[in-house]
Amino acid sequence: RNLYDRSQEALLGNQMPPVATPFMKHLEVLAISRLGERTSALKRIRSYWGGMLDKNATTFFEAFHEKETSADVAQFYDRPFGRSLCHAWAAGPCSLYPEILLGLRPLSDGWEQWICDPLDCVSSISTTIKTKFGIIDVTLDSENLGVVVPEGSTMILMDKGYSSGRYSFPRKSLISAQRVQEWSNKYRRWQHHPTHIINPNPMIPGYEGIQMTDVPTV
Repeated sequence: RNLYDRSQEALLGNQMPPVATPFMKHLEVLAISRLGERTSALKRIRSYWGGMLDKNATTFFEAFHEKETSADVAQFYDRPFGRSLCHAWAAGPCSLYPEILLGLRPLSDGWEQWICDPLDCVSSISTTIKTKFGIIDVTLDSENLGVVVPEGSTMILMDKGYSSGRYSFPRKSLISAQRVQEWSNKYRRWQHHPTHIINPNPMIPGYEGIQMTDVPTV
């Protein structure tokens, strides 16, 4: 098994103990997203940070377990009121959402080249990212994807590069990498051999009339 398979099994399975803080949950969700499982990453955000909201949170906590009760929320460090209920390291979704929902992430230092790959399930979202080349501005709604690519940088969208400028893409023309991955799941781990497994012109005694082999034979 390769590293991808083992990472996917560990992060998406139920054998690992749950993380104890939003800081570590942010890293877990980021790793799941980088595995190409962005819808799963989104579900983790909704479950974990949404779990705090279900406990009537108006800010996000220093630590959190999804199964704890409202009475447990303030307890930490073996003290009944030891937990910070407004903690900076709990702000993970602020940085995660642009990457998970819009597929925005740098492909080179300083965002000189970057990728945009919106999830199909997202209805509308807008974000800006400040880079040394200027502001990346992305707006997605039910009809279009609008992008401003700052001068000196290049956006990659569906394997095609776009230099600086303002672009608008019809939503119906977009296919996310997540969707491609879902479509191709049943073909995963097929083995490609750059050369013939069976000689293209086999010499089989008694069957000299066979001049070639085809995929069904292989």
